[in-house]
Amino acid sequence: MIGQRPVITSSEVEALRRDRSPARREAIAGKVAGMIDADLSERERALAAEILRRFVRDEIEQVRLAVAKAVAASPYLPADVARTLAEDVERVALPILEFSPVLTPQDLVQLLKNTSPAHAEAIASRATVPAMVADAVLETGHRSAIARLINNGGADISEATLRLAVERHGQDDAVGRALVLRPNLPQSVRAAIERAAQAHVGSYLRRYLNLPEQVIVEGLEQATAARAAPPVGEAGPANVAGAGPKEETLPSLVPQGETAESYAKKLAYSGGISNETIMHALCTGERDFVETAIALRTGLAADVVRERVFGTDVELRRAVMNRAGIIEDDIPVMLAVLDIRDIDDPVVYQMAAITAANAASRNRSAAWARVARKITKIH
Repeated sequence: MIGQRPVITSSEVEALRRDRSPARREAIAGKVAGMIDADLSERERALAAEILRRFVRDEIEQVRLAVAKAVAASPYLPADVARTLAEDVERVALPILEFSPVLTPQDLVQLLKNTSPAHAEAIASRATVPAMVADAVLETGHRSAIARLINNGGADISEATLRLAVERHGQDDAVGRALVLRPNLPQSVRAAIERAAQAHVGSYLRRYLNLPEQVIVEGLEQATAARAAPPVGEAGPANVAGAGPKEETLPSLVPQGETAESYAKKLAYSGGISNETIMHALCTGERDFVETAIALRTGLAADVVRERVFGTDVELRRAVMNRAGIIEDDIPVMLAVLDIRDIDDPVVYQMAAITAANAASRNRSAAWARVARKITKIH
């Protein structure tokens, strides 16, 4: 601690000469490293630095780690020692990379070349990350580090770099979430996020759903038009300060604090479960509600409904829907949404579900039309 005198004694130095065990070296290394911030004379500081230089070349990793942990945040650490530790094995380097104020932006850019994801994450986590370092983190291509960088409020990330992050890695869940949550995103970055999300949905629909290309294109165009149009009585994005492109989403169907099963039973006993309600739950991914609702309407066990409705046999799905009294115009829409699989991100899932439902409905499903009117716009 600054203001304290050195705490290493001559007897400890002598003991180190006699006892070269890793444990003794580790203990002395930690003490010497802790001296670096003390109130030292110029001669004492030079001596401490020279001892540190010997320890950072020690063959025992634990000794070097003890030094790194003790000096990671020190402004008095000699620059050459900081760089030596930063180039060491991962365990030793990470504290220095994340906390050392001695490393310059140029040092960090150089260290980011041919580095591991863990090294890049440590640099991306620093209290302040200059723009040139942020650019170098992006160039590593390590998505975990890029997500950490975007989540870091102390990182100076240019508009151009954020756009590149969207274009190169926007489909990665961690990077995508970090981008959406980063405050004060420029308009061009928001637009890039929307384009990337829509491209992801379009790619998914083409790969997994048996829909004609024209139907997919029309569905995506409808979704784009819906996002561009302001809600009735509200100003559009161009007239709202800081507003940008918005995604369409449906609110959760099951109220907070209720289970899907209890809410489905409440609806069933109080007037019935409509096709619109089942359609809504399908689009929001609330599968437990769908299973319970269809089980109540058909008299089938919930596990049977789960196996048949969420399975891959289209005829079985149709048979259960017919038994549940779902009208013919609604069945293609529900089948299209049921084909949305393997999307963990809830917003991307909903975009895919809504686009697929739009495309499959072709303006024939009254239940889907009522659900579509519930769509809200979120940033």
